[in-house]
Amino acid sequence: MNKLTYYKSEKGVYLKIAQHTTGSSYVRPLGNFKVNGLTTETTHSKDWYFVPTTEEPLKVTQKESDTSVATHWNLKNTELASDKIPLSISLEGAQEYYDEDDYCWYINNPTYKDIGSLYEKVYEKSVGAWLPLEVEYNFLGTVEDSSVDDPTKYKVVYNKTSPHSNNEVNQALSSIVSYEDIDRVLTPELLLHNKPCKLTSKQSYKIIRSYILDNIDGKYARITSNYDFCFTVKKVFTKTPATRQVEVLKGNGRPYTKARYRSVNNQVEEQVFEMTSSEDNYRGYTPIVGFSGDSLAELSETITRYLEELINFINEPLKCCPSCEGKGHVEENFKGVE
Repeated sequence: MNKLTYYKSEKGVYLKIAQHTTGSSYVRPLGNFKVNGLTTETTHSKDWYFVPTTEEPLKVTQKESDTSVATHWNLKNTELASDKIPLSISLEGAQEYYDEDDYCWYINNPTYKDIGSLYEKVYEKSVGAWLPLEVEYNFLGTVEDSSVDDPTKYKVVYNKTSPHSNNEVNQALSSIVSYEDIDRVLTPELLLHNKPCKLTSKQSYKIIRSYILDNIDGKYARITSNYDFCFTVKKVFTKTPATRQVEVLKGNGRPYTKARYRSVNNQVEEQVFEMTSSEDNYRGYTPIVGFSGDSLAELSETITRYLEELINFINEPLKCCPSCEGKGHVEENFKGVE
């Protein structure tokens, strides 16, 4: 028996058809189905489809497979046609037979047998008819169309390991989040993205790391530790004057008889962000808390807000103290999103 499960909305119906047999339930692919004469549209959930109709009861039709029907034999090279070599031979006139060893049809009429290789069999496509499909209806209720919006539109860069690496993955957020087991059992996949979901600390670490690598401004900050298990960012401040002289030493660490000097950038670094994951818990680093939200949309907004506030903080220049004119600096730490 075919079971049609569906929700109604203002725009139409969301449905799936399962073919129930003893001890199993198979969800039919709806490529060859119509509902109320309308072609089904795919959704983000592989088993669910949308049809823009509000008319009930829903009438389902199934298309029979198209078939190819042999009609006659044609001469491959028409220039060879003559009184003894006709342009075409009917199926009856060919007295054809099927060779099971060659998996091929041959002309068996003695009149044409010797020239049979000059011909090819011609087929015409027979389009399958649309036939009514008997179904059992299972109405689950009414849903808002906005609650069925495609969750795969929420993307994150997930696995970047260096500023110029090509190993980043532009990942659909819906493919890596986790839900409570009870929600997975009670909620159809079509609507699951409206339930609370979360990411692990390690997944969140990868997202934050990738975003900083893509967006850090090297003029004001630099990454000093960049590993799968720990990550550190320091702000850079150039003092006044911008360069200073340092003495050049010999290979053995001793000074030259006549002192030598070279100019170096007069900069200081101040650590402003560091993290590890709860799974790695690398010594001395702060485990990042995994992102979570009451829905996939809220989770995506939380991630976006956190990343934007973090990178704005990292890329903001260190403030020059007016009292010491750059001989010192004001220290701040990132407090996160409240």
